[in-house]
This record gives sequence, C-alpha cells and structure tokens, in this order.
Amino acid sequence: MFSCTAASVPSAALSAETITNNFSRVNLLTRFENYIDLISQYNLSSTYHSSQGGGYTETEETRSHHIMALEEEKRNRILNAAMREFCAGYRNASTDSIVREAGISKGLLFHYFGTKEKLYEFLLRYALDTIMEEYFGLINVKQRDLLENVWQMTLLKRDLCFKYPAIFDFLANVYLRACPPGPGPERLKEDGPDAACALEFCRVQQKISDEIFKNFNTSLFREDIDPYRAADILWWMINGYASREVSADKTMEDYQSNYERYLEDLGEYFAVFKKCFYK
Repeated sequence: MFSCTAASVPSAALSAETITNNFSRVNLLTRFENYIDLISQYNLSSTYHSSQGGGYTETEETRSHHIMALEEEKRNRILNAAMREFCAGYRNASTDSIVREAGISKGLLFHYFGTKEKLYEFLLRYALDTIMEEYFGLINVKQRDLLENVWQMTLLKRDLCFKYPAIFDFLANVYLRACPPGPGPERLKEDGPDAACALEFCRVQQKISDEIFKNFNTSLFREDIDPYRAADILWWMINGYASREVSADKTMEDYQSNYERYLEDLGEYFAVFKKCFYK
C-alpha cells in the first residue's frame, strides 16, 4: 500500500494554506516534473496511452531480456528471491543470499545479468512493467462516478498486492528509500535508479488520477457544491490516509494483514464524503 503522498502530517494540524500547497495535484505533479529527466537518464520511461487508446506497454528491454525465456517457475523463483533481498537496499543486498534462496549457482545468476547493478536495474524495470501493465489492463474509467472509480482503484491495488507480494514489497521499499514522506522537492534523497523508478511510478499513477479526477460526472454532486473542490478534498483524504499508514519499517505482509481495516476505514470515509457532497 503506497502512493505518491504529499505529506505525513495529520490534516487537522495543517492550515488551509499548507494543505493547498502540500496536497495540490498540480503542485505535486510539478515537483515530480522537476526530476523527470532522471527517468530518461536511467532508461526507465514507459509507454502510456489514455483509457480511450489502450494501457501501459512494457519496455522492449523487459520483453527481450534472455531471462524471460526461462521456464516460468524458475524465472519467478530467481526474480522473487532477488527482489526480497533488495528490499534491504542495494548496498545491503547479497548475491550469495539471492542464489541460495533461488536454488541456483552464482555463475547462472551472473550469466543472465552480468553484474549486481544490472540485476537491480532490471528488477526495477520488470517490477514497474508488471504492475503497471496489469493496472492499466484492469482499471476502468469509462464509467464516470468519481467515488466509484476511486473505490475500484483502491480494490485493484489490494488485489495486485496479494497477487504480486514480492513486487509490491520491492517497489514500496524503493519508493520509500528514494522519496520518503514529507513535502517539497527535498523528499528526493538521491538521483540514482531508485529515484528514477519512484518518479516514473508516480508519473504514471498521476496520469491515472488525472483521468479519474478530471473527467468525472459532476451532475452527481449537490448543486450547492463545487464538484472540483469536492474532488480535491477526496484526493487529500486518500493521500493523507496513505501517508499515515505507510512506513519504511513495514513489509508487504504488514500491509496485507491490515487490508481489511484499510478498506473498512476508507469505506467509512467514502460514505461520509458521499453523504456530504452527493445528491
């Protein structure tokens, strides 16, 4: 459970001006665009199409990598072992631990990847490709009920976390190392592949959010309510909740064990939102 949150401070402690500055979708995207050159620098950029024209297309680098020709069970065993080990960070990860858990020789690992760094960079691309391709393949923004779309997006994230626990654990740790909770550009701790992957993931998620939050059915809202300001409130609520729950000390098992509570909490918040702002 991780997202491109803008701050980890409870919203009740923030002034209206601080909330606007820290949580504005436009400002958030602008801050990420300041670093977008990192993505091309590390060759992590993806292909994105809008919901009208398609979804997310994995990179040729992932599709053509020779490890993809391995038998699926063995390939997944190697990649999952590597992602679990790299959750401790690139410098702390041991290739000895990876081959031991995967049940392969060290020579075979380096036959496929050459170096520890190349293995790590492939895992970043592979993890991002796998999640985003499924994400865009399953998300439906054609129906334009804002609250329903956000709820479906929440359920989809839960389902993908359970389907790909090693990948989500890996990406969550990458994101939190590169871009820990807190406002402003100083959140970006380094300019390596971790940062590029985190920014790319946020950029793509921003595109999904833009489609949901900009192209919704405003007629569902009360006539005395500005629907776009109401949408901002919903955005702040979701990101504030995620900021409160996300921690670098948590594993994907911690998130999975609490998902029912997350859904119950969000369901109650959504019910309040609907009662306040919908007809």
